[in-house]
Amino acid sequence: MDTIEDLIKYSNENSYLEIKLIEYRGEIRGNLIKDVMALANSNYTGDRYIVIGVKKHAGDIELNEIESPEDSAGIQQYIHENIEPELEIKYEPFLFEGHKLALLTICNPTDQPYLAIKDISNKKAKLVSKHDCFIRKGTHQLRLSRSDLDRMYAKKYESTGLAGKLDLTFEDGAKSLEIPCVRDIQLPSLVEALEIQKELQLKDRMQGRELLERVDHYYSSGAPEDRYKSLSIPQLEERLSTVKMNYFSSDIHYMQELRSYKLNLKLKNNGEIFLEKGLVKLVIPITEYLIVVKTIPLNDHHQAVPSFAPIYDYPEVIYEKEEVIVTYEVGEVRHGLSKMVFKDALRIVPFEQLAGTGIKINAQIHAANLKVQQSFELSLTFV
Repeated sequence: MDTIEDLIKYSNENSYLEIKLIEYRGEIRGNLIKDVMALANSNYTGDRYIVIGVKKHAGDIELNEIESPEDSAGIQQYIHENIEPELEIKYEPFLFEGHKLALLTICNPTDQPYLAIKDISNKKAKLVSKHDCFIRKGTHQLRLSRSDLDRMYAKKYESTGLAGKLDLTFEDGAKSLEIPCVRDIQLPSLVEALEIQKELQLKDRMQGRELLERVDHYYSSGAPEDRYKSLSIPQLEERLSTVKMNYFSSDIHYMQELRSYKLNLKLKNNGEIFLEKGLVKLVIPITEYLIVVKTIPLNDHHQAVPSFAPIYDYPEVIYEKEEVIVTYEVGEVRHGLSKMVFKDALRIVPFEQLAGTGIKINAQIHAANLKVQQSFELSLTFV
């Protein structure tokens, strides 16, 4: 790049150079914020400069000696109080052909867009409004446009972005996990059927209608309550024929909630910027003897009294022809931090027939500020 001397001699104002005849004092103090912000937002890579004590007109150079430049710390503090994100600023005397000038350097700003933190006014007018955002284009100072913002964010995500800086693992930080298979299944319907059958066998062994009638009379006239002993054989047989239907929801809750494995993932943002509007997608192959639970089933009490049922934030589960698609919006993930993916863990049920086998899961991260999805391979082994 040209030296500052060459810029003064041969260059006009442009996207990285501003020339001022006098310092930013008094009524024009607020213009410093506007000029620094515009240069910092310009489409240029590298340092930007404001040379103070110079005026150029039709090739002629007018110099104005800056005998006592303003204190550098004061300039830096004023800029830091009025522009965000923070800029690295240097303000120092500069000698040009024996003349004392001042040079303000904006050191390679890379965190665009930069904007005003608060209103700035002088006695005559408001110079800058809170959240104003200006950009330097050639010799013009303009308000930032939508296309300027799109360009800035695209550049930011390419240079300091998240490509290769995200990680998706299981809770323990590993990409492989052993899951115990479901064994010794005792469905509520089966437990109830065994109780009914036990009572039926007992009554079948009783000889004589008179004895049965005495037993029935005993239970119906104040004997200790027992829901099956007080029933007749036809009533018990009716109960037995409908037990699966009557306990269907209990069986589902038992298998898909009480006996399921609660699977969660951890997303780590190792980048320098937030992950915005993040979404995690899992592609799980459809596998015989493996259930990926669609919704968390309610127990009998919550089904009977829905107003007391918990409200779950469960991932969306969709069964397709050959795979199960699981998606969940993780939202914002701050840089340098980890976040559990699912608020309510994904329920999966591997039956014992899967013992000794495993599957591969294609895990993906999508985000508003991620140009291309990031993919990871996770492994489940069933034991």
